[in-house]
Amino acid sequence: MRVIREEGERTGGLVEGEYVEVFAPGSFLGPEEGVKIREGEEGEGWVVAGAMRCGGTRLIDNLLLGVELGNGKGEGRE
Repeated sequence: MRVIREEGERTGGLVEGEYVEVFAPGSFLGPEEGVKIREGEEGEGWVVAGAMRCGGTRLIDNLLLGVELGNGKGEGRE
């Protein structure tokens, strides 16, 4: 959010951050709720999700960290 805020100041408010959240897949509970994740186990890991505005356009994206994808044997891991 700091980088987005700085860019907003630099562009005169053209860029505006809405949110950045970190949570466990499937529960939407984050580290502040005491959730502990065991990286590398199927279905475990973290999701980082965020939204911001650039002018009239709203950008939304997410990133999977340590989440097992594919057949559970390491294939397809992102």
